[in-house]
Amino acid sequence: MITFSYVWVILHTLSNMNLQSLRKGAFLALVALSAALMPSCKKDNSSGNDNGSSKAKLLTASMWTFQKFEYQKPDGNWIPDPDAVDADKFTLLFSTNGTTFEHDLVNQYIASGNWSLSSSDTVLTLTAGNDLNPGSYNLVQLTSSILVLTHVNYPGGGAYTNERLTFTH
Repeated sequence: MITFSYVWVILHTLSNMNLQSLRKGAFLALVALSAALMPSCKKDNSSGNDNGSSKAKLLTASMWTFQKFEYQKPDGNWIPDPDAVDADKFTLLFSTNGTTFEHDLVNQYIASGNWSLSSSDTVLTLTAGNDLNPGSYNLVQLTSSILVLTHVNYPGGGAYTNERLTFTH
């Protein structure tokens, strides 16, 4: 079933393109539309993760726009990533059927994959992405307007101990 969200992603992509990238954008829009039309495979739901929880409803309520990326220093303080100059050019859409779409407005690509919440609704797992890598993320904050994620297993040994990503809508 095509929902308003899928149509919005496709139209938003096409409206933000210049004439040179129209062919590439049309292809990406076709890929997104194809993913939207494919039935999703549903795993056994014995873990209690039914994507119908209140947090799932908050995730799927609207498109999320990336606002800031921060690193956590060993002393626990968070510092902004100075290279995140195009933070507002990246959006995420979580659909109720467990599919997710990532749209990068700068590089004109759309990635699609699947998402799920842990049985306690504290961990978000993504199967695909470009700006937001596949993996598991702690749901630090989730309201009707703010989504804050940190990595579940951030690689240690470097100058930072974690990353924090903030989205709004």
